[in-house]
Amino acid sequence: MLVMLSFTVPLGKIDDFVKAFLSLVEKGQIPPSHVKVVGTYNWLDGEGKLIQIIAIEKGYVDEGLKALNKLLFQYRNIEGLKIKMQPVSTLEEGLAMLGITPPQM
Repeated sequence: MLVMLSFTVPLGKIDDFVKAFLSLVEKGQIPPSHVKVVGTYNWLDGEGKLIQIIAIEKGYVDEGLKALNKLLFQYRNIEGLKIKMQPVSTLEEGLAMLGITPPQM
């Protein structure tokens, strides 16, 4: 399963956001091995924006989502921070939802 995490951080709180992230890493509070970041994109647009695509291995979706929620909760004290977690389909999954067999690639 793929999950898209979207973070919107007020410019004045970017340092707090980065410090919170580094603190989690230093404490070893990182996602379990079956939860992997497969892509990250960030930019400034009047506020800080960050998108991460996360892959959760089959058979670990419930556990992986709980682990992500536990990590995201650590950012709760950053004023103005907005976080969205949304499922994302692969091409094969999206076509299967439409009843279409994906082409062999």
